[in-house]
Amino acid sequence: MSVVTNATVANIETQELLMECATRKIIELKPEWVDVCAIGLRLYLTMCDTIGGPVPEVRFVHNARPCRLQFKLKDATDDAEFVANDVDIEKQKAIADAIFDAADKLEQGFANFDLIICAARLFMIGYDGLDGTLDKICIRADKKNYTMNLVKES
Repeated sequence: MSVVTNATVANIETQELLMECATRKIIELKPEWVDVCAIGLRLYLTMCDTIGGPVPEVRFVHNARPCRLQFKLKDATDDAEFVANDVDIEKQKAIADAIFDAADKLEQGFANFDLIICAARLFMIGYDGLDGTLDKICIRADKKNYTMNLVKES
């Protein structure tokens, strides 16, 4: 079955290989779904830092459907009432390490956008797993507090 999409340009084979490594690690570690969302957000933030700014929209295929995702992260550093979601940083690091280790071993190399798409796909895996149980994700990354409302587009 072929899915027609306006997927963001990058190497789909590379993304599939990186996501295989990530999903194997997710199956092995059995993190909470919020951790899968959070590592997607952390990877996205890392890659935005690498490329010098945010990506307005990422298009990719998720569960055989075209998907469009906008990471609308709010910097909540000054929010005195900020409370991060209860997450397992070690499991998140292990998932990220699996992706970066696989990327480093690629003979053909990889594009930064491959990792941004992997970040979006990881986020969506976690989002689907949460199944509406959270209204927003709250994480700390790079000494900042971030929130992202979980909104399902109709």
